[in-house]
Amino acid sequence: MNTDAIVLLDITVLYPHPNNPRIEPRMDIVEQLAERMKNGFDPSHALIVRPKRIDGMGAYEVISGHHRLLAAERADLAEVPCWVREMPDDEAYMQLVLCNTQSELHPLEEGKHAAESGMDLKAYAEASGKVRKTLSDKVMAWRVWSVADIRHDGLRDSWSQLSVIHAAPEWLWPALVAQMIEGEHK
Repeated sequence: MNTDAIVLLDITVLYPHPNNPRIEPRMDIVEQLAERMKNGFDPSHALIVRPKRIDGMGAYEVISGHHRLLAAERADLAEVPCWVREMPDDEAYMQLVLCNTQSELHPLEEGKHAAESGMDLKAYAEASGKVRKTLSDKVMAWRVWSVADIRHDGLRDSWSQLSVIHAAPEWLWPALVAQMIEGEHK
């Protein structure tokens, strides 16, 4: 069911896509949006969703608008405007990254999405319109970040350094990341 018009959907039937490339929500954005939504949800910012059976019930999976959905929940809205689009899993997966182009996914999030796509890097680069070499660096950075399991505020901005660490044996990654962070604080 594709709709040519925006429909209002109850937020209780909307679910985030399980493969959303965001590592974690940007709560500063969510809070700003929630504040604006206290006066209502502007339909020009409607979510893009697809029909999906979840737990045997009719529901909708969010393709674009994960932050807006969180903000609507914070603003205590009961329903939000949505574009409903039928799309197969592979198309929905690619739309997750393509729809996030405007809100600029972090390089680690792009790397995560590419790494978990099941596509080879060449096909992914062609499908997403991204430069293959840059994608490769982002995937390597994501792998180091996820294995090192060290959460540090500045670490996300050091993705290019993380991609260099990827050349070392995987068992060394956590120590090298810790050393990199320590070096930044000197």
